[in-house]
Amino acid sequence: MTTCIPHLLFLLLCGVRALDRRTWHRGMMVVWLGRGGAQATQPLSDQSAQPVSGPSGSGGNLSSSIETELMGFEHSLAQLRRDFEADLARAKEEEEQERRKAEEALAAAKQQEEAASAEVAKQEQAAEFSIKDLGKTTTTEADGSRKEPAVVTTEQEPAAEQQEPAAEQQEPAAEQ
Repeated sequence: MTTCIPHLLFLLLCGVRALDRRTWHRGMMVVWLGRGGAQATQPLSDQSAQPVSGPSGSGGNLSSSIETELMGFEHSLAQLRRDFEADLARAKEEEEQERRKAEEALAAAKQQEEAASAEVAKQEQAAEFSIKDLGKTTTTEADGSRKEPAVVTTEQEPAAEQQEPAAEQQEPAAEQ
């Protein structure tokens, strides 16, 4: 029975519906037996096409078995088609979800880029203000050169005071 399935599927796909007379394209006849499978292929004219009897000797039994098998194929094909359409719909939905995720990731990346560029702009603005502040402490000479103001640190004064006691200590040592 399982060996007839591919042959019947082929016939069904080719659009041959005259299985009850067992005729096929240009007078060829395919004899199907109840055990399944093609037993013989022989040319047969339309006038001599008669129901072929199976092993049991009844032609009607073979015809009903072929019709039953054909209906099973039609059911299988319909099920395959439904499965294919369901898989296709599922694949389209998954593709749509992936597309949405990609768009969301792109939008998030754009927001991060905008935030980073805003942060850079703030840092540049802060740097400009600090440069302006530095410019206020410098003076410009008449020839256009910049002169840094003299900065007096308190560290220089204690260093000078430390040198004086060291000199005083040397004087008593010299007297001895």
